Amino acid sequence: MEKIAFFIGPLPFYWYGLILSFAILAALLVTVWQARLRREDVRRVLDLFLYGIPIGFFFARLYYVFLNWQLYVAEPARSLSLASGGFVLDGALASIVVFLYFYAKRHRLSVGRWLDIAAPGLALGHAIGLWARIMNEEGFGRPTDSPRGFYIDFAHRPETYQEFDFFEPVCLYSSGWSSLLFLFLLVAVFIQIRTGRLKPGSIFLLYIVLFSLGRFIFEGLRLDLDYVVGLPVTQIFSGILGFGALALFLWLHYQPVFSNERPQRWSGL
Repeated sequence: MEKIAFFIGPLPFYWYGLILSFAILAALLVTVWQARLRREDVRRVLDLFLYGIPIGFFFARLYYVFLNWQLYVAEPARSLSLASGGFVLDGALASIVVFLYFYAKRHRLSVGRWLDIAAPGLALGHAIGLWARIMNEEGFGRPTDSPRGFYIDFAHRPETYQEFDFFEPVCLYSSGWSSLLFLFLLVAVFIQIRTGRLKPGSIFLLYIVLFSLGRFIFEGLRLDLDYVVGLPVTQIFSGILGFGALALFLWLHYQPVFSNERPQRWSGL
């Protein structure tokens, strides 16, 4: 599959970078919309993206290098090469959440409220961004003869599967899951703003629970997994994260003193 979309003079533009850029733009627009629904200052969103995106990319790359250290131990300088991809969403997500927490605390904003504002944009950005991995022929599953099979170039096939041409498009499944999750979160936002039954932080926790469920299911189909004590690292992480978020969600709704914010009336779409 062709990795370069087009050239401007001698400068190549890769599908990977173009798709990630579009994913970031879509996430930004959705987050601005969510902030306006809650009558928050949109400039806060621009601040969060201006600082949060570079931090997210740094930790997404750092986590990828950590998981694939054997590829870089002989040539550490290769870890700085981003043209061929190599990012893990878990690292970006964790770093962005931590950054948003400290940003909200510094500016005396509601952490839960702003996490809710960010959640739908994160879901949509992930759904779009996974197509960059598809174009890079990453994160595929076992060989398949079904019509949904995705052709993988010989150079990107694992050594033990080089005689096969088509593989399960795991990233496509994950993208579809995140797209459905985005729509589900919009419904949850409507319920939260219209009725006030979902407390601040609930939308984000629901996002983490369902995101982790999808990761646990679909990541287990991939061939390029890293294992610890016989279990895939991504599934361990997703399981812990999902159960932790579910526990917090249940605790939040049985602890009315967690937030003293009043429910807001629906301000329209």
